[in-house]
Amino acid sequence: MQPLKYKINDRVKERTSNKVHGGFVNNQRKYVSVKSKRGVIKGVVIKKNRVGADLPHYQVLWDNSSRLTEIQAHRIEHEVSK
Repeated sequence: MQPLKYKINDRVKERTSNKVHGGFVNNQRKYVSVKSKRGVIKGVVIKKNRVGADLPHYQVLWDNSSRLTEIQAHRIEHEVSK
């Protein structure tokens, strides 16, 4: 297995996608943009896929949330401070 891309306590954000960086029009016909989720990695779980390859899933504590979410490694990226 390859070395893990992220470490515990790394700041990450959800990778860009239409769902994350898109927007929608609410009932008052105003455009509302959706921001990407940002959080801290709290744990790593290695799972096997159907073929038997080991894939890392990270437990992320998103900002403004109190519960951990398990997410695949390819769906997150390091948060770049501005």
